[in-house]
Amino acid sequence: QVNLTDIINNVVEERQLMAGSKGIDITNGINCDIYINGNTSLLEAIFNNLIDNTIAYSDGSAIKIDIIYMDNSKVVITFADNGVGVPGEHLPHLFERFYRIDKGRSRATGGTGLGLAIVKNAVLLHNGNISVENLNSGGLLFKITLSTDSEQHKSWLYFNKVLRFLKLFSLLVPTNSPFGIFNVSIIPLVYLCFTINMTGKGLIIIWSNIYIIFS
Repeated sequence: QVNLTDIINNVVEERQLMAGSKGIDITNGINCDIYINGNTSLLEAIFNNLIDNTIAYSDGSAIKIDIIYMDNSKVVITFADNGVGVPGEHLPHLFERFYRIDKGRSRATGGTGLGLAIVKNAVLLHNGNISVENLNSGGLLFKITLSTDSEQHKSWLYFNKVLRFLKLFSLLVPTNSPFGIFNVSIIPLVYLCFTINMTGKGLIIIWSNIYIIFS
């Protein structure tokens, strides 16, 4: 199990300076420990990308992260900003790969159009779901539901062990060695097949901090 509260705290601390430089204050209203079965890197990716997306596109001055529900099976977390929101016709497409509301602005900010797709797939990998809506007061509200079901614990232990082994192997075996082919092709393929079997609904591969997304 991982402590989601600690993960969010660390992400907020790391992003606070960058957000502040853009005139955005991040408030984390989660003050209780939330233990879930999952992968730390994927959970970090959820909040890193939400914050980065807000900094780049919201035109707001505040981000608020909070918890609105938790029981033995799930936790619901909200992520809101006070920016301009998005036109309603774009909301159903925000989590699509490479989708951009303003292509010119995305190019100017260096956006790839993958941030929210990464968020969605990371949530799905934790048997969760995510929704987004415009707030009446302005800005966007993301609702993230993640499973806290202990029955998934063994699957995630296995997942994390495989991930650690593959990352270690990639560090120890040079790509130009006789076994390098396993590093650059076979291992990612094994990881891909393993992840598909783990979820059955979309996936993210984390390989040397590169995100490859399928749905």
